[in-house]
Amino acid sequence: MKLTRVLCALGALGCLVLPMASTANAAFVVSSPGLMCVEDNDTTPEIRYSFGSAFNASSATETYNCPMTVYNPTAAAFSGSVTVKDNTQAGGFSCAVRACTSDGQTCNFSTAFTTSAAFTGFLSSPFLGVSGGFSGGYAYMRCSVPASSGGIDSAVVSVRWLE
Repeated sequence: MKLTRVLCALGALGCLVLPMASTANAAFVVSSPGLMCVEDNDTTPEIRYSFGSAFNASSATETYNCPMTVYNPTAAAFSGSVTVKDNTQAGGFSCAVRACTSDGQTCNFSTAFTTSAAFTGFLSSPFLGVSGGFSGGYAYMRCSVPASSGGIDSAVVSVRWLE
């Protein structure tokens, strides 16, 4: 199978699907922009969307949830990667994949990916794997995004996942 690209529409947004193998159970890498993320549990969200990314304009660390479409709901394992822009010297990102059953009653987290407090700039995580917990369900990347620092906001740039 040749490497092909398929654009799938999500309203005005899109995602890129890339087959990675030629077997019947081909693995796909799917990518979505950070602007798909939403701020968790906040009645006055400080999330700012710009250039396809989700920026934290708050003076506090905020939690963002970034959806991942599960194309193979019977898969036994799932993994995701995140690209962030860490603009703070005081505190870093922490992100993990969360996979849940369709009713949300059972969820599993991957190990967390964190940036060091001294890092500034773009950084991509390795693929973070999670086993079980989502057969027929859903998955998302959950990130703690550091507070704005000196008027410069940190952001979730994109989320990728492999199944």
